Formats: sequence, structure tokens, C-alpha cells
Amino acid sequence: NYFDEAGPFWLFGSDMRMDSAVLAYMSSQNRFRYKNSMAQGKSSGAQTITTATVTIMDLGAEDVDTDTMHDNSTNNSRLTCKLAGKYLIGGTVFWDAQTQGTVTILQSRLCLNNSGAFTPIPGSIVNAAPIAAATFATFGQGVPAGTVLVSLAVNDYVEIAGYHDRVAASLTAGNTFPTVLWAAYQGE
Repeated sequence: NYFDEAGPFWLFGSDMRMDSAVLAYMSSQNRFRYKNSMAQGKSSGAQTITTATVTIMDLGAEDVDTDTMHDNSTNNSRLTCKLAGKYLIGGTVFWDAQTQGTVTILQSRLCLNNSGAFTPIPGSIVNAAPIAAATFATFGQGVPAGTVLVSLAVNDYVEIAGYHDRVAASLTAGNTFPTVLWAAYQGE
């Protein structure tokens, strides 16, 4: 627009001005945000997972947290929503190297507002057969949970859980390489 032309944007001296329709669009919750809500928590050491027991993973450290979604000490398994909207969520349980016992299933799943039932978010549960025994004994194995898009309300929280069926023994996770859980805000 030229200086004296009507429209949604115009110049007033050296200032850019905009009409009320543009202002209303820009003033909704998530327009022109400079800080998006995202976090990635990770394990800070080994965690023992009992055979045939779904276990929520502890995340005692973080790589990024732009909106105080994660706390390293209080409820450290959780990423808690601070801005309502759609989030892309994922993670990986990394099982440490093991030399004894038979394992047929290594599992990871994402849980929403867990009430103790460990109900997975649909599409997030992944069962993986262990890689070759010699490789698993040397390096361990990461099992990524399915990446999902979820609508979260303020104070909803997500967690990652691990499960295995190793015969007569527990497994540890998160020592060699960290178990991680991440969430990134996508929009309204």
C-alpha cells in the first residue's frame, strides 16, 4: 500500500500500522511467539527394570527445556504441558548390554497422565526383538517409542515406560546411553 491508501497495513509517518482484523489475528494465544514450548529429559544413570513389569523411566537430567516442562528432581519422569495445544512426542528406552538370560521382547511406550495403569498413548507402543545376542551383550539396544501427535491441556503430562521379558533376571536401562523423552509444541 502507498502512504495514503486504505488496507490492512499502512504507513503512518515512519511507523507501520495495521487494522483491527490483523491485530485480532495476531493477538490470539500462539501468534508470533518467539519462545515455543519444548523439552527433552534424559536418564542420568542406570535404572533397574523388573522382569515382566511396565516401569516408568526416571529422567534425572535434561538437554533442553524452554518452558519449565521438566524438573530434574520432582516427578522427574514427567514432561508437563505449560501451553495448551498439539505436541509431537517421542522417546527411546536404551537397554544396557546384558550377557545372561533370554529376552524375547524389549518394549517402550508413551503414557499420558499415568494413573498407574500404564495405558499407552495410541500408536506409541513399540515391541522389539533383541538384536543378535552377541551384539546385545556388547552394546545394548535402543527401542524408540512411536512418535505421536497429541493434544495436551495445561498440566497434562507425558512419560516413557519400559518393559522386558528377560527370564529370571532384571535389566538395566539408561546407563550406557541415556533413555530420552521429548515433546515439542506444534500449534493450537
